[in-house]
Amino acid sequence: MAGMLLSVVPVLLISAFLTAAAISPLRLALGIGALLVGSVPFMLMGLFIGYAVSSKAAIAVSQVAYFPIAALGGLLMPQEIMPRFVQSLAPFVPSRGAIELMWAAVAGRTPSPSPWGGAVRSSPVF
Repeated sequence: MAGMLLSVVPVLLISAFLTAAAISPLRLALGIGALLVGSVPFMLMGLFIGYAVSSKAAIAVSQVAYFPIAALGGLLMPQEIMPRFVQSLAPFVPSRGAIELMWAAVAGRTPSPSPWGGAVRSSPVF
């Protein structure tokens, strides 16, 4: 988590000084909290993969697992332009819950409750 938080610093600095983006300190704190909470399912999956396969295979398996999760959840493209079957799968991947939480924290959008059930169901702990 510390590495993740450090990697967010350059993004925040670039957006603050080189773009017209603006955010209140409260929304920024909520966004950082959402980032921390939203990363938990991915860390749990990473731990599961790391213990389930050899160390050499863990990197490849995690990349093969995480890319479809990111694509299905709408992290790469807006969900609205995705095919219907992808839109129907989105609530069942943890990335959708994470992005809904982030939107609620920084943009004030009301999150949909369905991705949270999907994040819990797809977590290796449950």
